[in-house]
Amino acid sequence: MRILRKLLPVLATVALVFPLGVALSAAARTTTRFVLAYNAADAPEPDAMAKELDISTETFRDRLAGLGVPFTVERRKNNIVVKVTSVAPEVVAKVRNALSHGWRIEFRRVHPQSPEDDIFAGRSATPRGYEAKNFTTVHEGREYPEVLWVKVGSEISARTIKRADCRPNATGHFDILLEFTKRGKDQLAALSSELAEAGKADGRGRRLAILLGGNVVAAPYLSEAIAGGEVAITGSFTEREALEMCNFLNAPVQFPSIVEEKAE
Repeated sequence: MRILRKLLPVLATVALVFPLGVALSAAARTTTRFVLAYNAADAPEPDAMAKELDISTETFRDRLAGLGVPFTVERRKNNIVVKVTSVAPEVVAKVRNALSHGWRIEFRRVHPQSPEDDIFAGRSATPRGYEAKNFTTVHEGREYPEVLWVKVGSEISARTIKRADCRPNATGHFDILLEFTKRGKDQLAALSSELAEAGKADGRGRRLAILLGGNVVAAPYLSEAIAGGEVAITGSFTEREALEMCNFLNAPVQFPSIVEEKAE
């Protein structure tokens, strides 16, 4: 009894500081804020932006509803703000994935210097405006992984893709065929011509990275301008993956992408 009496004031103090464990739980939880917007290349016309942001907002609400965590989705004039509260990093990762539409396509130039060359030469700084991306080339059944410095932000608008088709290739996998609009054809020709001429000038070669869902799926060297307005993405895609990509690329709605992520 004496021991219990001595412990009661201590237990009361603990209960005041951590009532029923609520304080501990609240301290452990964090709110992560995502801002989604269009980059300059993919921004729709003002009249179309409102409609596409409305569609995107409802789509994101539907996706997040199934994750079982508290969230808010706020549609603003030029962007969408999502806040999610969770104690688990893996849940935040699921939210990030839900907000990143699977087959978003980007066309980015590759820096002529590779991260491996920089490390070998004792340099570690990322070139300004670039980020490191993994890429694996498959040749005759063998994989050749590498790391590329890829420019941040697409230089050709995904809206300029007129049509996307898939076809089987000689390896039993599927390729993605892209046909561009007049605007896209001009953008592709200008960018590929610039890269090809730069490669000829210094003999170092230039590459154009094509990304799907944030992953590099092709990074060919360009020796001349691509003037025909058509591009074939050759990879080890299954028929289902190729069809999903084509369906998304042919869709009329372009979803905004995450431009900011911050824990509050």
